[in-house]
Parts: sequence; C-alpha cells; structure tokens
Amino acid sequence: MSTSIFAQFPPEIIRDIFDVAAKSNRQSALSLSLVSSWANRAVEPHLYHTVVLNSARTLTAFLAAISCKPATFPATRVHNLAIFALGPIQAIHTVIAMCSGVKSLACGFSLPSYTHLGGSAAVQSLDMTEQHLLGLSCREGVDTSAISPSVTRLRILLTYQTSPASIARLAELSLLTHLAVVYRFREHVLDMGHIHKILLPLLQSDKLHLLLVQVAGVGNQTHYEEVGKWNAWATMAQGDERIVAEKAPQSLVRQWEVASTGGLGVWDAAEKEVEKRCTFRACNLVS
Repeated sequence: MSTSIFAQFPPEIIRDIFDVAAKSNRQSALSLSLVSSWANRAVEPHLYHTVVLNSARTLTAFLAAISCKPATFPATRVHNLAIFALGPIQAIHTVIAMCSGVKSLACGFSLPSYTHLGGSAAVQSLDMTEQHLLGLSCREGVDTSAISPSVTRLRILLTYQTSPASIARLAELSLLTHLAVVYRFREHVLDMGHIHKILLPLLQSDKLHLLLVQVAGVGNQTHYEEVGKWNAWATMAQGDERIVAEKAPQSLVRQWEVASTGGLGVWDAAEKEVEKRCTFRACNLVS
C-alpha cells in the first residue's frame, strides 16, 4: 500500500498548510474537516470563527452542532455571528446565549419577537464591539433594547417606521463612535433632508467619529445624486466632515462576512475619507 507524501512532513508543517487553506476558503475548511479527526481539529476554529445562518435549516443544524459540544466551545470559538433566518425565534435566542463571546453580531430577524422571549438580556450581556441591525430587524424601527451597551460600531437600516425618538435613544450608547445608516432613497420621505434631521441629536455629540451613510438602490441616477449631496454638504464650511456617503453594497450580509474574515472592512474607506478631510482642513489652517 502506497504511503501518502504528507507522511514525510512534520505535523507542524501540515497543520500550517491546512490552516492557510482553511483560512482562505470556507469550502476548503469544510472539505479538510472530513479528512480525519486530526484534520478536523486543525481546521475547526476556522469553521466556527465566522458563522452566517441564513435559513431555518442552517440555524437548527448549527444549534444541534454546538449543543453536542462543551459550553465553552461556542462561547470561545464563535467570534462573528450573523443570523438572517426568520426563526425559530427560540433557536435564535439559544444560539445567541450560547455564543456569548461574539464580538460582531448581525441580526436580520424580527427583534420584537426576539425581545418578547427575553432576548434583550442575552444581547445586553454580550461584550461585543460591533452590531448590525438589518432586514427584518428594523422593519418596525430601531429597538435599542436589543443593542449591547458595549457596542462601539453600529449599522442600522432606516425605514418609514423609524421614529426620531428611537434614533435619539442611540445617544445613550456611551461607547458608540461609528454609526452606519442604510436607507432606500425616496424623495420627501427617505432623503437627505429627512435623514439628517433625525440624526441631528447624535451629530451634536463629539464622541461620534464617523457617520457612514449607505444609500441603497440599483441603476438609478437619483441614488448617486443623493450620495453626492451628502458628501458635498459634509465638506462645506457649515457641514460635518464626519459624514461620509456611499452607494450601499449589493449584499450587506456579504460585506459583513468579508469584513469579518479579514477583508475590506465596512468602515475602512469612510475612515480614510474622514482622515483625508481632516488633513486637508489642517493644511488650509496652516497656510
């Protein structure tokens, strides 16, 4: 019987090879996990580091998988968690409670249903730095009780149901420095004038370093014009250079996943733009 060429390599080198392959591609990690129990242990951290649950099937399968492991496993292995499955809500509640070490949480399920089950306490107890409330989670407005007080970076979806009062309550998040708002442009209903007005209480605080405005919509010139209006106003003398607008990506979930796995971050380009504006202003003051 022939011997595998890998038998000639030290285990440490093989582990490094598996580690690079698993880190670069999730499908590779899944394939390697089936090779042997040793390979599974080597790549398992990559399988659980960033988890996206976008259906009831993946949600229940993930819950079954972590329920078979020690309680410390999901609490220490899952760092980034996105749940866009609509339910079961009880399963969502259990998963979030078990993944207590999460640093970035993206929610796309009904928050009113979740908080009705007592989910607010689970989220409030998470010591995470980033949270994204997208899709159905903001359909009835922004529920601040489902936002962790430790969050420094928050992205929310603005809809017709978003009340100025719920946005004003975000000022209670004492550590919040980065806020991203996503909305689908509609003149006189959801446009720059309306959005800026409800965000004004947050902009009055110096603790907010960046307001990223993401305008959703595809193939419509008015969306690009809306982005241009925001950025033009931000760089005016009476404007606010902390505001950066851009077209929203086609998939907010995919953008979150890429950022969570070491790719271009949600905030990276906007942070560089604010830094460039500040440098330009400083140079003008000197000259």
